[in-house]
Amino acid sequence: MPPSLSQRRPQPRLLTSTVLLAQLVATSAAVAATRSRKAKVTHLAEALSQLNAAEAPIAVAYLAGELPQGRVGVGYRAVY
Repeated sequence: MPPSLSQRRPQPRLLTSTVLLAQLVATSAAVAATRSRKAKVTHLAEALSQLNAAEAPIAVAYLAGELPQGRVGVGYRAVY
């Protein structure tokens, strides 16, 4: 007898915390808006403390201005 459909499909894993891209954007804007190094560190520390282990490398890359996947294939003309 073949296994049922629910037995064949992998079940999604639940994350204990999820940081939205909007939260990273808000953190980036807050860091850019202040000249104080202490305030920048505070904003970054608060954002990074909310990440789980799987999210940390991706979030750090975005906050550093890098895309983890490299090029996105969208040129200047397509954006503007």
